[in-house]
Amino acid sequence: MPHVNDKRRFDECARLLGGPAQLELSARVNGRRVIDTEIRRQQEFQALLLWCLLSPRRSVGWDTKGGRSFRDMFVYYSWVSPQPDRLVTGWTVAARVASYLLPRVHISATGVPRCSGIPGLRLDSTGKSQIRLIHLPTGGKMELCEPRSMSADDVTRSLHSETSRSENRQQDTPLWEEAGLTPVELTDLAEWTLARHATLLSAVMSRINILWRHWDNRAELDIDKFTGRPRLSWWDGPSTRELANLLTSSAIEIRGARWAHAHDETLLIAVGDALLELRGPSRELAEKEDINLAV
Repeated sequence: MPHVNDKRRFDECARLLGGPAQLELSARVNGRRVIDTEIRRQQEFQALLLWCLLSPRRSVGWDTKGGRSFRDMFVYYSWVSPQPDRLVTGWTVAARVASYLLPRVHISATGVPRCSGIPGLRLDSTGKSQIRLIHLPTGGKMELCEPRSMSADDVTRSLHSETSRSENRQQDTPLWEEAGLTPVELTDLAEWTLARHATLLSAVMSRINILWRHWDNRAELDIDKFTGRPRLSWWDGPSTRELANLLTSSAIEIRGARWAHAHDETLLIAVGDALLELRGPSRELAEKEDINLAV
């Protein structure tokens, strides 16, 4: 009975993605959960977001705000629910996360103005329990949801409070209030060089729950210095082979994705020209822990 199988697959997909039930249902087409957006520019934004959130601490030139780094946003994470035209996310303090992502001007030690926050990210609007952001260079959209019921006015006040915190007072005029891209943002966007791999990186951002639900994994995205390819590493949760199988042959598989051995204990995922190396817990560790993804 195909409809029974589709329901089982949908339920398994929803469980692994971890988003609210109503959002999972809103992204269902013909009984199946649509995970990956077909909008190329949305893919590029989600790939850029993943790079910011998983890069080694303070390694991104825009990651200069006081307090927490981009990588620390993990501590506020609740869930991610990818939709066909946007990325909907849940955080314990959504306004605080938005305040770290929205760009401001930072003057470097050499006196050069640099973007602090994601270049081109803008506040689109606030609504009941949510903050809507838009990325000008790509048109990518993101919603950050609060865990409790809040009016749009309350959300606006919360965002103002977070963006006015002491660690931000040394910054200059917020760039996220500008209608268009500023010269400093255009310059700093040159640091982003992984657009070729956007299809895969965006897909991982949509499925970040399979890594971030394991509190101690501290997944990291960097560049393999030997191959020049983006590399995803993690230290808790599924083994390298298990994650590769999840991404290529499961209820949350990436359409067209395939995997192969790269080198040592590293696997390579490919979708067209997009590549991503995977390096999880060591084979010995994974065998000892006998990880059960159904838990």
